[in-house]
Amino acid sequence: MSQNDFSKQYLTYKEVCSRYGIGSTTLYRWIADKKMPEGDKIGPRARRWNIKDLLKWERERMGAA
Repeated sequence: MSQNDFSKQYLTYKEVCSRYGIGSTTLYRWIADKKMPEGDKIGPRARRWNIKDLLKWERERMGAA
C-alpha cells in the first residue's frame, strides 16, 4: 500500500472536524461520551480515523434517527 492509499483511508482530526462541521473540543467530547469512533492512536499525540469506521458510524446514526 502506498502512502497515498493510506492517506485516503484515514482522516486527521482536522479533516474529521471539517467533515462534520465541528470544532476539536466537540470532537473530543463526542469521543469521551462514546458518541463516535475514537480513532486509532498512531503516536503519543496523534490519531487517525478510518473512513470505513466513520461511514459505518454515519449509517448507524442515520438508522437511530
